[in-house]
Amino acid sequence: MIFVNSVVRGVDNIGVKKAKCLRIFRKKKGFAGDLGFFVVHAVRPHRRLKKGEKVKALLVSHSFFKKRASLAVVLRSRKTGLIFFKKGDDVPLANRIFARLYKEIRFSGFFRMSFISKGLF
Repeated sequence: MIFVNSVVRGVDNIGVKKAKCLRIFRKKKGFAGDLGFFVVHAVRPHRRLKKGEKVKALLVSHSFFKKRASLAVVLRSRKTGLIFFKKGDDVPLANRIFARLYKEIRFSGFFRMSFISKGLF
C-alpha cells in the first residue's frame, strides 16, 4: 500500500532506482494494479528516463499484506515495485520485468505485463 509522497523502486529494465508518488488515480492509497503519477528521484546513468521527469506507472507489488478475494491467500512482496509507461499510452517502456506479478494485474487490463515478467503468483 502506498500513499502520496511514498518513495518506491522500479522493477523493470528502464533504469529507475527510486520514484516518488505524486498522485494515485481515482484512489487515496494504492495497491497492486493501481496506476499513479510519479517523479523520478534516482536513476542509473545513460538511461531513457532522467531525474526529475514525471511519468505514469503501474504498481505491481507492495510490501503490505493484502487478502486475495477468491481464496484465503494473503499476498505480500518484500518491496514495493513500479513499471513505467510511455507518455499518453498504456504501453510499458520496459521489455523485461525483474519481479513476479500478482494475478490481479493480469485481470485488471494489463495482460501484456504477464508475458514480460518472471512469473505470476
